[in-house]
Amino acid sequence: MSGADEPWPKLRRINRRYLRLESKTSMVIESLLADCPLLVSGGRKMPVTYQINREAGFIETHCTGEVSFDEVMGHFEQLEAEPLLPGRLDVLLDLEGTTTLPESGQLLEVARAVERLKAKVKWGTCAIVASRDALFGMIRMFEVFVEGMFVRTRVFRERKEAERWLSSIRSPVG
Repeated sequence: MSGADEPWPKLRRINRRYLRLESKTSMVIESLLADCPLLVSGGRKMPVTYQINREAGFIETHCTGEVSFDEVMGHFEQLEAEPLLPGRLDVLLDLEGTTTLPESGQLLEVARAVERLKAKVKWGTCAIVASRDALFGMIRMFEVFVEGMFVRTRVFRERKEAERWLSSIRSPVG
C-alpha cells in the first residue's frame, strides 16, 4: 500500500510538543500533547494534563491517580516552556481524581514554581477542587503559600461550586 492509499494519515513528531499530520495536504495539529487527556505514559493515563484557552486567559489543569512531585514540577516546566502562554491566566485546578497526598515541603516548592512563572504570566483567580478531607487540608496550606501570587485563591470540595465561584469573579482579560 502506498502512502496515499493508506486509510489513516501518518503522524510524525516535529518536536516534543507538536505533531504534524501528513496526508495530501499537510496540516499542523494545533493541540499540544500536554492538552490531550487520553495520552498514556508507560501504559497509564497521564497524571497531570492541562488545557489553555488563550483568548479567555484561562488554564484548566487536572491531576489524576497517583501524581508524583516530579510530575507536578514537570507541569510547571511545560508551562515555562509554553511559547504561546497568555500574559494573564485564571486557573481551575481539579485534584478530584488524585489519589496521592503531597507533603508540605512539596507544596512550598510548587508555590515557588508559581512564583517563578510570575516573570512570564500574571496570575488571576485560582479555584482548586479537592474533595478528600486530607487533600483539602493540605491544599488549604498551599492556599496560604500562594497568598499574594494570585488575585484570589480558594479551595472547594465540589467542582461545580468552584466553577460557579470562578466564573462570578474571573479577572478581566487584558
